[in-house]
Amino acid sequence: VGETDASFLGSVERCIELSPPCVTIYQLEIPHNTPLYRALTNAELPLATPPWALKRRRLASGFALLEQAGYSLRSAYTAVRNPTVHRFVYQDAQYRGADLLGLGLSSFSYIRGIHFQNASRMDEYLERIAQQEFPISRAYQLSWDEQMVREIVLQLKLGGVSRNYFLDKFGVDVVARFAPQLKFLEIQRLLTVDAEGIHLTRAGLLRADRLITAFYA
Repeated sequence: VGETDASFLGSVERCIELSPPCVTIYQLEIPHNTPLYRALTNAELPLATPPWALKRRRLASGFALLEQAGYSLRSAYTAVRNPTVHRFVYQDAQYRGADLLGLGLSSFSYIRGIHFQNASRMDEYLERIAQQEFPISRAYQLSWDEQMVREIVLQLKLGGVSRNYFLDKFGVDVVARFAPQLKFLEIQRLLTVDAEGIHLTRAGLLRADRLITAFYA
């Protein structure tokens, strides 16, 4: 709230001066049931939040500055100085179905196709730990099909999906399975499809979090 083109691009330029191995830029999203969401719906904010078109334009400008400085995009959010050295091992593994154990208050985990979250209140969390119980507050077991869709939407955030990968792992041709959705997104020039698989365009990468909902049940 209150961010301008100048303040945003100034932040990106300062990051470039500091020369970190990677830079991640997230567009503002306001989940329901958060203080910012309540302030927005109650018209309590001093200034309006930026619309999606403006956020995408700023993100595109930020990525362009990073690329001019020698960075390479590795996902819908992140640019790295050296893609062969600065690898995100845990992310790449997680996006391909690896288990992930989250520790601590309110953390999320994914183990053997089950999503679960720890308690979000400190008193409940500590009480469960004191009783030598797992402090899990909720969980959901994904079907085989849901696990496949989960990997599709996560890998799209990296810019593309391999057709052979899903044929080998799930026995599904994702191009045939999601033909209507892919055609719709292709017409909008958000992605392309070929024998190798699905590839997001730059416009698609800038709105990856929005287009992936087309693949949900």
